[in-house]
Amino acid sequence: MNVHAVSIKRIDQFFIEQLHARQIDPDDPEFQLFRDVYMPPKEKTASIYGISDEATLALLAGRAKSVQDMEYELLARKRTNATLDVDTILTIGLVVVTETDDFKTITNYFIGGSRPFQSLNSILTYLIGYPKKDLELKLEHDRAAKEFKQMGLHLS
Repeated sequence: MNVHAVSIKRIDQFFIEQLHARQIDPDDPEFQLFRDVYMPPKEKTASIYGISDEATLALLAGRAKSVQDMEYELLARKRTNATLDVDTILTIGLVVVTETDDFKTITNYFIGGSRPFQSLNSILTYLIGYPKKDLELKLEHDRAAKEFKQMGLHLS
């Protein structure tokens, strides 16, 4: 198990509450059309999230530096509770598929979407943690933790 790894339950909470993601059923026919060879196999998939919230996408793309940024706040005010279908989420947003070996923590992830979201890589690097004896991954994790905090995000 990785040091500072966050449980799948807390990651689910984080994606839904902080990133306003929608969980996607792996058997959803629209998602099946999107399947990619780089995604974890179904038996190792912990969760699948669809992110289409404009404020969250601005944060992940770096247009808003934190959740306190004016652009983020303006976009968040326009947020609706409309539930988009999977095809629309995949067209305008992105999908995150998390992989697990033990169904307690995540070990890897896949991000699919039309734009790069470096901040999302940092978030997931932070949530995965690092192996105790790997100094290089510890340094990467520490940088990711710093970026996570700068974005104004938190785990409940």
